[in-house]
Amino acid sequence: DALKEAEQSAREAADQTHRFYQAGRASFLADLQATRTYTDVRAQMAEANTDVAMGQINLFLALGGGWEKDDVAQKQ
Repeated sequence: DALKEAEQSAREAADQTHRFYQAGRASFLADLQATRTYTDVRAQMAEANTDVAMGQINLFLALGGGWEKDDVAQKQ
């Protein structure tokens, strides 16, 4: 999906910019910005994954699924 493609693109850009920085062809600021962009995209992916997980949990609960503290205690 689009977020995975953005993550891959940002990772490749960060890697390339870091190589350029090490070779003296890019500034430290450019390297830092590319790394920051990659980190931001990864944070967006984590947030999206969390949203999906929470949606699945809410769907499960809305369909009548669930668990109660007493149910767990009785099974033990």
